[in-house]
Amino acid sequence: MNMQTVYIIALCCLASALARPGNTKPEDQSQTKWGVRDGVLNVEHHGNLYKNDNHRFDGTASVTKNFVDNKDPLLVGGRVDYKHLPSNSAIGLGAVNAGQFGTKVDLEASRTLFKDRFSQFDAGVSYGQRFGGPFGNSEPVFGGFIRGRF
Repeated sequence: MNMQTVYIIALCCLASALARPGNTKPEDQSQTKWGVRDGVLNVEHHGNLYKNDNHRFDGTASVTKNFVDNKDPLLVGGRVDYKHLPSNSAIGLGAVNAGQFGTKVDLEASRTLFKDRFSQFDAGVSYGQRFGGPFGNSEPVFGGFIRGRF
């Protein structure tokens, strides 16, 4: 993929962030982050897709391009997260395409076990796998986790 295509994708992400009307709550606002570090351009756009009293859907799109090493592929990814607010349960599905190196897919489901103003403890399961690429599909990776925030 050439540099012109990367610029067009980055500008489309920025334009979509600026075109969406702002919401009053910070957690409902869309955000576009971008930066260049060590010759690597990273553009990410995050926004709330749908929200009511019981459900929340968020989406994220990202593009990463290494301009120093042209052998590194253009990374194009996306993620959709769903949260059931009354039960504090969540599920997220993401994918990142690395051109000839295949597509990495991940899935995570979690449940909040405890939450107060200052801390939160979650438990969940995860799945990941790479499809395609020079060595074919990878073996699936399954895991479980306990996460704490203080």
